[in-house]
Amino acid sequence: MPAPKRLHPSSLNGWYGKKIRKLREARGLTQAQLGDLVRLSRSRIAQFELGTDVPPFDIAQLLDKALEADGDLVEVWDYLVHRRDDRWSEKLVDAESQAKKIQHYTDTIPGLLQTREYATVMLRAGVPFLGGDPEEKVENRMGRQVVLGGSNPPWIWSVLDESALYRTLGRPDVMRDQLLHLIKLGEQPRINIQVIPFSQDTLIAGIGLTSIFSLRDGRTVVYRQEPTDPKFITAPDDVEPFVALYDHLQAEALSPRTSIEFIRQVVEEKYA
Repeated sequence: MPAPKRLHPSSLNGWYGKKIRKLREARGLTQAQLGDLVRLSRSRIAQFELGTDVPPFDIAQLLDKALEADGDLVEVWDYLVHRRDDRWSEKLVDAESQAKKIQHYTDTIPGLLQTREYATVMLRAGVPFLGGDPEEKVENRMGRQVVLGGSNPPWIWSVLDESALYRTLGRPDVMRDQLLHLIKLGEQPRINIQVIPFSQDTLIAGIGLTSIFSLRDGRTVVYRQEPTDPKFITAPDDVEPFVALYDHLQAEALSPRTSIEFIRQVVEEKYA
């Protein structure tokens, strides 16, 4: 049997995983037995112990109870998630700063195109479930938008499902200002916004946010923003289907000019 993976002492995830393993071993449990107690597979417990993933809060509570940790595993959970958010935020900022072109397809407004008020409502709504400091999350998101005003900004191509224009977050004026902001951005030379109207057969509702980064070093990477498990996809064979899907959706969408007029009409009809 191979030796257990050595944990880096500076890694908080590693410390947390080591804590779980020590508590489990002290109670004479195997990973499979602990998994049975918290309704997870042995491999999932192994991921936590190796520090490669962080258990959701409800699982941290179950682990704390099963291992009689007296609240230790729950106490540090919020800081653990905070660090995880920092790591993903740093990777995303790095990808955006290195990109010569960024393509989105989504049924919400992408972070780079959000107003502060829209971002605040959206991020605050997720805090009870995902944790973290809402003010810090908003500042991080707004800080990412610096790439739009640099000396050599990336090209932005965003394909939005029409539902993104109607999903009201907060007061109607928040949504109105967000759509007016989209119109203003869409009039800039390097930003193109395309809408897929409900009248099209193409469906991307529920797809979340997928970003494709064409980096200046020639690589193409994909970022999938999922609530509890965001991920970067870098292998060319795995990236290719996302690029093909984007090309298909872009072909089905309204032109950038027509899309701006479409958004303007939505503002007048729904948010005037």
